[in-house]
Amino acid sequence: MLPKLPFTILEHIGLEVAVVDPLGPPSDLISLLCTCRHIHSCLSFDNNRHLYARIFRQKFDTRAVVRRFGDRCTRLNTTAAQLKVYCELLKRIRRGDTAADPETIKVDFRMALFMFLENDGRNEAQLQWAGLGAFVDRFVRTRLREGCDQTAGWPPESEMNALALWLLWFTTDEVTLREETADARRELMELVRPYVVLPVRYPAFWQPDYHFEFPIPDGRPAYRAIGPHGYYPTYRHPDHLGLLHKHRGLRFRASVPPISLAAKLIYFARSEAMPFHIPTALPATREAAIELGFTDIRPTQEDYLRFNQHKAAAPIKPASFEWYGELNEEEARQENEGVWKRTLRSKSAKWDLDWYRMLYCFDPWYVSDIKPLPYMKGMLDGDWEGRMLLPDFQQYHRVATSSRFDPQQPMMTTVPISLRLREYHSVSPKVPIPRGGPPRREYIDHFNDGIMRAWLPDDWEIREGYGKLRPQDPNGRQVRQSEYVRWQEGTPNGHNPATCTMCIQRAEEEQRALLASQKKRKSPSDMDEDEDDSGAEDRARSKRARARSPSTRRQDPAAAQPAVIAHDAGIADIAEDLRTTGGLAEDRTEVQAPFGPGSQLDDLIDAEMKDPNASAPCDGVQDIMVVGETLPKHGQAWHHYRFYGRVRRYDGLVAIVRVPTFVSELGTTIFRGYIVGGQHFVGNWRPLSAARSAIPLEGPFIMSRSSTAQ
Repeated sequence: MLPKLPFTILEHIGLEVAVVDPLGPPSDLISLLCTCRHIHSCLSFDNNRHLYARIFRQKFDTRAVVRRFGDRCTRLNTTAAQLKVYCELLKRIRRGDTAADPETIKVDFRMALFMFLENDGRNEAQLQWAGLGAFVDRFVRTRLREGCDQTAGWPPESEMNALALWLLWFTTDEVTLREETADARRELMELVRPYVVLPVRYPAFWQPDYHFEFPIPDGRPAYRAIGPHGYYPTYRHPDHLGLLHKHRGLRFRASVPPISLAAKLIYFARSEAMPFHIPTALPATREAAIELGFTDIRPTQEDYLRFNQHKAAAPIKPASFEWYGELNEEEARQENEGVWKRTLRSKSAKWDLDWYRMLYCFDPWYVSDIKPLPYMKGMLDGDWEGRMLLPDFQQYHRVATSSRFDPQQPMMTTVPISLRLREYHSVSPKVPIPRGGPPRREYIDHFNDGIMRAWLPDDWEIREGYGKLRPQDPNGRQVRQSEYVRWQEGTPNGHNPATCTMCIQRAEEEQRALLASQKKRKSPSDMDEDEDDSGAEDRARSKRARARSPSTRRQDPAAAQPAVIAHDAGIADIAEDLRTTGGLAEDRTEVQAPFGPGSQLDDLIDAEMKDPNASAPCDGVQDIMVVGETLPKHGQAWHHYRFYGRVRRYDGLVAIVRVPTFVSELGTTIFRGYIVGGQHFVGNWRPLSAARSAIPLEGPFIMSRSSTAQ
């Protein structure tokens, strides 16, 4: 009976059989394929890629890759082939062999990381079915320090270890933290501790915080000191940067995020699982303290309880396997546009900024023209709470100045922190505040972009009022050409496309691209031999610029520029026709005929693809600053502070200076970190120091949005 059914019905039956169990490889399909030769011929992988592409879309997430790379990643053959790749990956993970070949494990870890970064619910469910969490946990506990005999006992900063810790964080959930024994928790915290507490050895940022403007001049690192752990500041090892990847039918270069960030998330999540001891001798509430005559700054039991309740390192909640069906019509429309927006509901959208860092922020001597801003405007605005760890100064100095590995050193003290921040934007054609530090010509001897003032010039002051920030120069005069406007959701920021230099530049670039596209479509016989090839000239200019960098001679950053793309309707329909027919040669010939023998259909399709930065409307924002203060109730318990800071455009690194409001002896502190996964503000703090060339004392911190405004 089955062989007599039409082909389309047979394919639909095959799909239903393949996805009857949504988790794991489509093993139930094997029985159907073995029914008879006719069914096998109709539904086998070699003869029906369309079926296997449909199975992939039912079992795995696809929207993130379209948003980041474009529709080329969803072509029929590519999607069907990816199903085979992912199913083999799930089988290897499910075997759970942590003693397997290291190179095989590394490749699997890379693929699993990409799946998590593209996860909207389905990828995560498949990896959970395969047992990735238990597999990575065993790997970290047994192999993280493999090879430490060659690094004086210190755990290696290898790509393998970085992948393992990031996957361990992605597979951490509330159930894991609740069921983990105290001994297992302490073991894991000690394993990752070196990555958390020693930025002098393990880089804490994509690029050192001393830099604000990129590319770095002179084509070489600018070191300030050298010690037993190497040069300082710490640049990431070249072997970890710009690695060539093959994914979804594409080849591109990307870098694994710093191992230090993953280690902090893992460490703090376990630390918060152990509640802070509440001294019973303290007054129960602030009101009770006032009744007892305690009006000075001191915590109460209520303050400690609030500190224990806020989980700054809470794991990101899992998404539903069928999350898309829960969206309303407008939300679904935005998800299908293939363009990143802050209003997207998909879980993968929270990781888009981290993804762009991986693609564009590994080479400090080259900055791509299409690189997006790895920061979501308005992300810092609001209330934040968390904790910072204060290392014992003597122990930290001993560890930082000795090459010998000393476990459980330095000891650290936990201190609560809180911020209430307001975000301000410099909108073109206003001029952003210049970077701090000395002139470029003095970089060789005095390398510093002013990090101890959040990259602001020395002696400049910032005045806040009437919804604006206005800088004042060292003489107290207002710098009239510089002005920052308050960010507010849905409120215009005064952007005018007619005067915005960014809009004007974009219009000029689009005009040049249009002319180049029209020139490319001309027949060779119609092309003027003397016509200038502006595209070739631009490529040559870019190649010459990159050739000046020793880093880019080692690797080609241009290969790391996969743009998010979208099709115009006509070409997209043709491409879809080819996908549904399997891309057979006779079909391609028929569809291509109207375009003439001198054209290549794939070139025409790719020509219609466009950069997502061009799709997003320009808002004129060219620089971001924040100001704020400690939350009122928090300040009465742990002291009051004022804050000001800036966002580094290159990679979204946030630098915030904390200044005591009343007790100057508390000292000035500089926080530097990233918003990771759209949820956690994590990084390192350091005290203000007059010795600019010295290696500073540093400690980790983490914050997340406060659940209650205090």
